[in-house]
Amino acid sequence: MSTGENNSDESDSVASLATRPQQGNTLVILAGLATSALALLIAWLLNQTEFNVMGWYFWFIVPVGAVLVGLVAGSGYSLASWQLGVKVTGLLLWSIIALQIACYFQAQYLEFRHLDPVWQDGTPIGFVEFFDYTTRTFAFEQKGGKQDQPMGVWGYAFRLLEVAGFALGGLIGTLILGSKPYCESCGRYMKTRSLALLPAGAVPRKIKKKDTEAQQEYEAELNAKAAEAEKLLEEAVGYVRDGDSNAFRTLIDPHVANRKEIGKLTTRLELELSHCPGCSEGHLKAKALSGQGEQLTTQELQTIEATADFVTGILRQ
Repeated sequence: MSTGENNSDESDSVASLATRPQQGNTLVILAGLATSALALLIAWLLNQTEFNVMGWYFWFIVPVGAVLVGLVAGSGYSLASWQLGVKVTGLLLWSIIALQIACYFQAQYLEFRHLDPVWQDGTPIGFVEFFDYTTRTFAFEQKGGKQDQPMGVWGYAFRLLEVAGFALGGLIGTLILGSKPYCESCGRYMKTRSLALLPAGAVPRKIKKKDTEAQQEYEAELNAKAAEAEKLLEEAVGYVRDGDSNAFRTLIDPHVANRKEIGKLTTRLELELSHCPGCSEGHLKAKALSGQGEQLTTQELQTIEATADFVTGILRQ
């Protein structure tokens, strides 16, 4: 009897786990549909004031307006995905694309129903005819308010750009979220925290090309700093693998206090800790940063798995 009860409990547990992703997917879709309806309603209300957001184009080919409206429309998918820990991949991803396209055409249909267009003789105009007419009469407006000639059949090319911009705009948030670290065992997105910058370069300075001696000295200094950083990183990685959070903290604390100065060096190593809020397991990522501002370049060096005890010890300090 006891064996049968245990098997029943395990079956219920497995069934419960199996339904969680399905429930999460449903909630993500419902949240996305809600924000899609809100975004399209706002776009429609603005259009009634002759402020056509969907008609914004950059260089006459990039549908900026459609992408922006799509971004707002798809915000529900990404927000729900983040809150519920649902990873948007595979079927769910394609479902979102299909729903974005469906919402676009639904908005067109509601516009058609609102206008209730008729021919001159009073005969009602069908939706397909209405859609074809509005597509073929698509025209850009010049600065003075004067409109160009209707696009004709080329209007379908811009209609396609508009649909694609709206659909892809809705995916921006989820695609960004998809690049975030994720805990498969808990089904939650990890939190990421920058722990420290380690010195791996020198203070930038200008040296005349003719001053070869100074250039050689500077290059030697850079090589020496890089070698020191490599040893420092190797030691830090060792502490992570050993799960020794106290030794790791002792190693990086002197550099934490000098983060601002280290950030000005030609090269520095950044240590980032990503951890799951549920099980506390995670990983440490080491990256090399070079340059400043727009010239900043990032190179990922290595990722080391971190135990729950190590992560808890680091966050507690």
